[in-house]
Amino acid sequence: MEDARDQRHLDSRKLVIASFYSASAGVPALFHKTLFPEIMKLSDDQGAKKIIQKHPTETLTVNFPEGSVDLDTPDDYSSFVDD
Repeated sequence: MEDARDQRHLDSRKLVIASFYSASAGVPALFHKTLFPEIMKLSDDQGAKKIIQKHPTETLTVNFPEGSVDLDTPDDYSSFVDD
């Protein structure tokens, strides 16, 4: 069964549904399949945020303040739990 968020996504007809935190849109995000070729062209050091920034009028954001926490390494995690 769809909830209100699913319906909002379908009603928006946007190509990107992105998280919004730290005054910016970012990942996690959903991308329409028509954007997959652009995503596949990203180099290893580029994130999908580049695609989000390229399509601002085709992006719907969802507030996600917890997205500002970025834990990529064991050291990141250790610093986070020690705070």
